[in-house]
Amino acid sequence: MKRQIKGSLVIALLGMIILNSCSINDRFEKINIDENNPTSTPPEVLLSNVERHVFDDHGGFGDGFIGQFSQHFAGNHATAVAYDQYDLTHGSFEGFFTGSYINSLKDCDVIIKESKPGYEKFKGVAEILTAYRLGYLTSLYGDIPYSEALNPTILKPKYDKQADIYITIQELLAKGITDIDAGVVGLKGDFIYDGDTDKWKAAAYMLSARYYNHLSKKDPAGSATKALAAIDNAKALGMDSADWDLLIKFEGTALYQNPWDALYQNGMIIANQPFIDELISTGDPRTEALFASVDRNGFDVYGVGKIQSGIPQVANSTIVGGDDSYYGKKVSSIPAISYAEVLMIEAEAALRSGDHSRAASAHNAAVIAHVNQVTSLAAGLSRVDAYVANYASETSATINLEKIMTAKHIITIAMSVESWMDFRRLGNMYPTWSYIPLNDTETAPIGTQFIQRILYPQAELNTNGANVPSATIYTKLPIFE
Repeated sequence: MKRQIKGSLVIALLGMIILNSCSINDRFEKINIDENNPTSTPPEVLLSNVERHVFDDHGGFGDGFIGQFSQHFAGNHATAVAYDQYDLTHGSFEGFFTGSYINSLKDCDVIIKESKPGYEKFKGVAEILTAYRLGYLTSLYGDIPYSEALNPTILKPKYDKQADIYITIQELLAKGITDIDAGVVGLKGDFIYDGDTDKWKAAAYMLSARYYNHLSKKDPAGSATKALAAIDNAKALGMDSADWDLLIKFEGTALYQNPWDALYQNGMIIANQPFIDELISTGDPRTEALFASVDRNGFDVYGVGKIQSGIPQVANSTIVGGDDSYYGKKVSSIPAISYAEVLMIEAEAALRSGDHSRAASAHNAAVIAHVNQVTSLAAGLSRVDAYVANYASETSATINLEKIMTAKHIITIAMSVESWMDFRRLGNMYPTWSYIPLNDTETAPIGTQFIQRILYPQAELNTNGANVPSATIYTKLPIFE
């Protein structure tokens, strides 16, 4: 009996020692954890960060400069004048490329790969945003890294063919829709659609239609059929107004305000004269909402644009921005894809498929939707009825590609990368008043070709040069060859 008691005491003491040692080890492990540098981030926190960074280049000094290539804007001084002359280097727009892989695509990849059961909605949104960012990049560069780009063990990732990138984009959008439906945890941290999953799925279908339509030259009939099917799916979810736009939102603070406002302040980019002349000559009610009538110094600049050339503008000129503008206020949202744009995609795809009645209806609806969305000033409102009667009353007998693309060019003024895609995709034909910029004496065009792409960044040439495709600014994107 005594032996048993002694044995029990020994076992109890050993148990206490083991428990205490485990407790000590646990405490030491906790001491070694830096709580200020967590090894993982909750998806709702990371989602908000992704939704900001995936659109870092939009507006202002990103799409604003690209808007010179899409014929919306002209360079007024400094770098913008150089871009009027197609004077680009491998450092130009480098942030488009490097920022995508360092910030948005990487963070999206973290959400996708670390998704836990129940959190599939976050994964779905990350897949949709990844598809969007890849579409943005391939529109500018053509072939881009992706399949190996986010693998930290591969230091020199290969460049995927543009055709393969478009396949990947559609796969990501389809997976995004499936994952949004599968998840049970709501989209906390979503400041774009405030957790509305139907709108996220509709956005995926809208983007799907856009990227199918990009392939109109390679696959005219198939791209039209697939784009129209995607639009029908978005409409089935309820997409019927600008409330479904995929928006880049800004708080208006010094750290996060609409970058178009900076253009208003410095006047670096102004209206391309033929573009604003077109707006005024057609009585477009959006004119005053798209370009300032009074500049930051109080001068009347209504209709004063600039021809794209190597000469800086001396006189005050109209610019994007100001308190009366639709896209240029500090708190204005910028669309990544819009309801009006999607209707124009529908119009073009329907026309290509031979359904002229659907093309006319979609065109008219797009013009009316955008005019009503953007126009608010009295001067513009007084011109709405006449404009709609003249430019949003097409029939199956009168609708044509020129009318669709001219109207879409206005609608996509704040989405210059997409507008430039249209311009190049259709052989630089629309708008019909487009022109190759003039030289620094304004006596002749700078060349015989329109710019077709921006250059791969110098950092890639330095570190991954063997994989970087050879291209100049006049090399067409592979899908246009």
